[in-house]
Amino acid sequence: MMHLDMRTVVVLAAISYLVCTLFVIQLWWENRNRFDGLNLLAINFVFQTVMLCLIASRGIAPDWISITFANILSMVGSLLNLVGLERFLRKPGPQLHNYLLLAAGSFVFYLFDSDLPTRTLIFSIFFLIICGQCVWLLWHRVEPMLRRLTFGAGMIFVGYCLLSIVRIAGHFAGGRGPQDYLQSGGFEIMVLITYQTLLILLTYSLVLMVNRRLVMEIATEQDKFARAFQLAPYAITMTRQSDGVIVEVNDQFAAVTGYERAEVVGKSPIDLQLWERDEDRVAVKETLARDGRVIARELNFRTKSGAPVTGLFSANILSAEGGGNVLSCILDITGSKQMTAALLESEARRKAEMTDALEAQRRGRIAALNLMEDAIAARTAAEAVATALQQQTEALRHRNEQLDRFNRLSVGRELDMIGLKRQVNALSLQLGLAAPFDLAFADLPQDPLAAASDSDSPATGTPR
Repeated sequence: MMHLDMRTVVVLAAISYLVCTLFVIQLWWENRNRFDGLNLLAINFVFQTVMLCLIASRGIAPDWISITFANILSMVGSLLNLVGLERFLRKPGPQLHNYLLLAAGSFVFYLFDSDLPTRTLIFSIFFLIICGQCVWLLWHRVEPMLRRLTFGAGMIFVGYCLLSIVRIAGHFAGGRGPQDYLQSGGFEIMVLITYQTLLILLTYSLVLMVNRRLVMEIATEQDKFARAFQLAPYAITMTRQSDGVIVEVNDQFAAVTGYERAEVVGKSPIDLQLWERDEDRVAVKETLARDGRVIARELNFRTKSGAPVTGLFSANILSAEGGGNVLSCILDITGSKQMTAALLESEARRKAEMTDALEAQRRGRIAALNLMEDAIAARTAAEAVATALQQQTEALRHRNEQLDRFNRLSVGRELDMIGLKRQVNALSLQLGLAAPFDLAFADLPQDPLAAASDSDSPATGTPR
């Protein structure tokens, strides 16, 4: 019967750990952009594999590497595994107590690097605490809807906890064994084989948990997409890139085009004559082939009844590989275009009316200015006439005043002449002479005042 020694079991375990590590690394790589924390799980598997390789190298590598560093590396990997699960499940928690525990365990390993039972006890206690927190996380801290995904992984960590308890109990129940781990007996061999089995089961449970989480999130995203697809205010179609056949349409597509879903699925836009101009369809196809998308291009389409529809067309290729689908949407802007045209027409009409009003106002101002100028000119002419009349009146008044004054002077002179005549004649009579002025003043009136009053104008009293 073949007898397995501890070194052989460690080498076989390292090989199985390496295979599991490759699976977890691939799991992380495929989901690195979707889930957080898987990188820490992969690092844990790498650390556990390196730890077994270092243990297998005892006797070749220095003890501080194959004993102290190897066990500390395993404890660090276990803590990273807990943190990775918390991030994956989006349940981060405080880690200060675990960091302190890791520091204390590392210090004890440094002090008792040559005491195998003490190292085994410390490692088992640390592993029990970390795995117990993993069980609490997977069975209690997560939401109830996720517990059916995490239950299997929680069972694996329960197995780790039980195995750690068995090792702790064996430490206190059994005597002190050999100081070289590679010389351990059947109990430690069974413990290591059990660890190896649990690691394989943990790898399977992690892959299953991640895949189920992926399926759940994809289903959630599909539900969100389906709701958004149907509730979007755009006419949306999904067509095959290879032949342009319509795979799916939303309800708004029927509202815009008049086609029901059953009438369009399995047919192409060419069959339905949706494009008003075939040149637009060719241009869109070329743009999609070149850029992979079309953004908000204003195009014209036809409805089932043949009525024209103006829409903003956008499209995107969902998969660049052969056989991918093209998601297209049309925002119906026919009403807004008509409203815009009506607004432009109304604005043009309003501008024309305003122009006419301004023109009429300008003409009114011109007419008013003309009237004002005419009034000013008329007033100026009237003032000129009035001034002329006033000047003529003043001239006439002045002339009359001069005539009146002249008349008064004339009358006074006549009176003086009459008085002088009388005086001369009287003197002549006294002297016994003839009156010398009788002949000279024969034509003068006897009463000059009466003669002046009988004249028609002041000029008639002028002496001759």
